[in-house]
Amino acid sequence: MRRGICFSLLLILCLAAVPATPTRVKVETGGRTMTPQTRDQVYRLIHLHFEYNVERRFEAAENTLRQALQLNPDHLMTNYFMANVMEFRGMDDEARRYKARVDALMPGAPPAEQIWLRLPQKWRMGKEQVQETHLKLKELMVQNGSDPVPFYVAGLFYTTINKQTLAAECFERALELAPYMGQAHNLLGYTYTYIYKYDLAIKHLEMYAKLYPDHPNPHDSLGEIYLMTGRYDEAIAQFQDALDLDPNLDYVHEHMIQVLNAKGQHTRAMKYAQKMWERATSSDAKTTALLQMAEIHHHKGEYDKALKKAQAALELAPRSPLAYYALGISNLQSGRMDELRKLLDAWQKLIATRQSTDPKDANSMSRYKGDPLYDYLVGRMNTSLGNFSTAIELFRKVSDAIAIPHRAIFARWALAEAYLASGQIDLARDVINQNLSINPNHAPSLLLKAKIAAATAQKDEARQLVARCLNVLQDGDKRAPLYQDVKQLSAQLVE
Repeated sequence: MRRGICFSLLLILCLAAVPATPTRVKVETGGRTMTPQTRDQVYRLIHLHFEYNVERRFEAAENTLRQALQLNPDHLMTNYFMANVMEFRGMDDEARRYKARVDALMPGAPPAEQIWLRLPQKWRMGKEQVQETHLKLKELMVQNGSDPVPFYVAGLFYTTINKQTLAAECFERALELAPYMGQAHNLLGYTYTYIYKYDLAIKHLEMYAKLYPDHPNPHDSLGEIYLMTGRYDEAIAQFQDALDLDPNLDYVHEHMIQVLNAKGQHTRAMKYAQKMWERATSSDAKTTALLQMAEIHHHKGEYDKALKKAQAALELAPRSPLAYYALGISNLQSGRMDELRKLLDAWQKLIATRQSTDPKDANSMSRYKGDPLYDYLVGRMNTSLGNFSTAIELFRKVSDAIAIPHRAIFARWALAEAYLASGQIDLARDVINQNLSINPNHAPSLLLKAKIAAATAQKDEARQLVARCLNVLQDGDKRAPLYQDVKQLSAQLVE
């Protein structure tokens, strides 16, 4: 589900709910009364339009919404979504017409839909607004217990304020009432990853893929959860299904690169990165492709090549933290410490300037003082210099700040490595076990746990962990540093 994130979140907040089993009573939606059967049809079409939006097939999205408007031209949310699609298509006059229609329909719309429509503007709500919205949605859910829309909107609301357990409860209730809500399955799947419930995440993303087998995003979402949990071959199959449906989706190429790197298949991953580069026309797309190439070269131990790609990416995107990190880690791995320090100084100045001059950036970092990528890189530098206490402090700060557990896996790996290097073996073991509880096939974590076992004279366990690691990397590049480290430890354990 990792798209251009602002675009994705806008679309997520513009989703609809589909009641699975209509009742005999009529329902009020927008300015016109609809039967539950008609409402069901309208919301199914709205869900389908979302899939087309993710695929950037805006003409198909428009045609789908027009079918919904034929069923009810006065439905608030359909008009709202149509205004968005018109904007995406560059049809400004049409967009203004639908926005005017939305303004006219707003006063008579159901309260849940009014809250839904305003959610994109509520990202920075104050405490009073949050409490007011919470109480209103709670009231609506009690009053309309058979209507999935208030529960769905509540799920969106609690997601925006980072109340993931509440969001999951609301999405679950919405799905009890309307099991065909594809986006509820999608959102609920990712919500469960925040609270370590990966089995439930897989369940709902598999349902999402079954609902829309002919659209790429469900396969990509399912592939991502398989990647997170170490089911690499299944992830590859899902990503390939997505690319068979639409070979031009860069975010799917990125995910395919990630899973191939996880299996050590870096040469194969490079082919996908090269496709991204060949297709890239914008600076952003070129930067993304260069960063993917830099990361692959890094995994292969080709640090000079990685450095060149990262430098090219930074020239295209001089304010990109990812480009700074890619160049910095390449300098670190190739021993260019002076260049690394200069880069870190420039990056630190950029962070300070950005926070003082760009309110959006400052607000987005309000929960984290600085930049987590910067701190992670400084932590890696301190580990290499033997300053383990400083490195541990930084890695703990970074891993604690990352809300999604699987996204903190490399920060925890680095933290465990620093603990081991400083002789804090029990802490190292505890941290690395967190990683392996999420992804039992994370090769760097398997190797590090094997080193911990070897350091504590548990050779049988170390050998088992090495064997598991080699199994993950069996079809990978044999010259890659990770594979060589595993083989070296394997040889030591035989002696």
